[in-house]
Amino acid sequence: MIAKLIKNELIKIFRQTGWKIITLIILIVAIVVPPFMKSLIPKNTDVYIDHYYYYKQEYEKTEPDSAEREYLKALLEAEKFCMDNNIDVNGWRYGYVHAYKKDYVTLRAFELIRDGWDALEIADAFKEYSDMAVYTDENGKDQLYINTLTNSDYNTGSFEYESVPFDKNDISDYIAAESEIIRKTEKLLLSGKAEYADIKIKEIREMLKAEEAILADAKTKFIEDNSQRFEYDTARNRCEILKITGQCWESFKKCEKENENWIHNEICYYMDDLLNNAYYNSALNKSSFKDGKYIVQSGGNPSMSFNSYEKYLERYADPKREDYILGAKTVLYSVENRIPIDPDYNNSGISSKKWLEYSINIDVYIVMFFCIFLACVIMSSEYGSGTIRLLVIRPCARWKLLLSKLLVIGIFGVGMLMAAFLITFVSTVISFGWGDLGVPCLETSGESIIQTAPLICTLKNALINSLSMFCIAALAFFLSLFIKKGVFSIAVSILLYAFGGAIANVSWYALEALPFLRYTLIPYFMNLGVIRYNALDRAISISPVSADYGLDIQSGIIITLLTSVILTVMSFVIFDRQQIKN
Repeated sequence: MIAKLIKNELIKIFRQTGWKIITLIILIVAIVVPPFMKSLIPKNTDVYIDHYYYYKQEYEKTEPDSAEREYLKALLEAEKFCMDNNIDVNGWRYGYVHAYKKDYVTLRAFELIRDGWDALEIADAFKEYSDMAVYTDENGKDQLYINTLTNSDYNTGSFEYESVPFDKNDISDYIAAESEIIRKTEKLLLSGKAEYADIKIKEIREMLKAEEAILADAKTKFIEDNSQRFEYDTARNRCEILKITGQCWESFKKCEKENENWIHNEICYYMDDLLNNAYYNSALNKSSFKDGKYIVQSGGNPSMSFNSYEKYLERYADPKREDYILGAKTVLYSVENRIPIDPDYNNSGISSKKWLEYSINIDVYIVMFFCIFLACVIMSSEYGSGTIRLLVIRPCARWKLLLSKLLVIGIFGVGMLMAAFLITFVSTVISFGWGDLGVPCLETSGESIIQTAPLICTLKNALINSLSMFCIAALAFFLSLFIKKGVFSIAVSILLYAFGGAIANVSWYALEALPFLRYTLIPYFMNLGVIRYNALDRAISISPVSADYGLDIQSGIIITLLTSVILTVMSFVIFDRQQIKN
């Protein structure tokens, strides 16, 4: 009986021109989105553009004896050095190549000024790729500034600068300083991968030695009088991260393929972020303590306030430490197993995995929007047209009628999602190629790091993102029965669909004062994708994330599903007890 009811309902829906058009829209979007996204990628994403010949063409267009020509000439000379020595400007030496070109161009600018060229004219021509800049003072007069070296480590290529007014009387000193930097950088550029890794390992060991001294001092004071908790936590985190970073560089040193640049980039990006944000394990900083409250607020997330700095540390120091260490271990696992964390690991801007996930998320939002709309009208249209009377006089239990309607909504949603996913997958492969779709995704579960097939990972994320929308559909269905007005249920559903995530974020403000909210749908609504951040995401995030508020993905899924079930049961109860007049 239920199967027959479902069949009749589906036939009735797809006989309507409107739903035929909706289905066509969904399928067209699934086909069009991947190639459309590819069209948005800049055409110059090829990382192996020949800079030398580009600059040469531009050089030939400039006027002889002009500052612009001298600027391009300096760039050509720097590029030629890289070409003559077979240095891949986009490889693991990228940071040093960039620094070398910038310093070389700056040196040429200083030499031209020394030889009598106008300083402001040179600075204006060289400003895009040098340490020189022109600023207008309060009197409307242009002033020349340079970034002077304030701290340096020639072994690692790490330099710190400060912007100061240019003094032509010190031009010889400027030239000498830039020449010394270039000499050291050239040495690093000409080193091999193993030699480069040894330099990084030496740097890490020196940093670790310094951090261990800080940790020993802070630990003593922390044990003695519970002071320096911030310094103790920070040093403890940094020591652990530095040890794991050293192991990452050891693995990089053993890379057989010279072009595995993503390993270098991953170590630099993620481990540097972990080191720089290690202090956040103990909160952002002590300066956030204002007006008797310790305020933690950054990014777009709601703030949390505590009565004291120490209260924050007591609650979050250890959980955040676990995230930092597991995040660092994730990077090490990635490097050792040659599995990139970043889908766009080759920096090409064309990652099949990344664009497939973007496209499928668009499919989810479009399909679920129409699924919610169907939940609003599938019963309210029966009330509005009066056909509800014909339904209830049939020799069929009311619960079967309602169940068939619910199953039709589910069949429509799941069927459209599966069709859209399949079409999007094919369209993505055609548009971007197979690419990195065979590269596993790395996820954390407890203290474990696991590999997940990319398609399964993408579909899992899409399913989690769609759960809140299924909950909206259950609410829309309930309202259409309770109010019997499709317009009202559509309006409420669209508002929740559009602003549900913002409402959930706002509710995070109240979690400290109203902890019971953690056991309701409100803080999780339309936010499950954010709450699903893994340990590395949480660790490198500067802003507080869901875990800071005691929220977790498992609870969110259970509460969302439970709310959907409750709304569905209430719909059955209401429909069963309704008086439907002839």
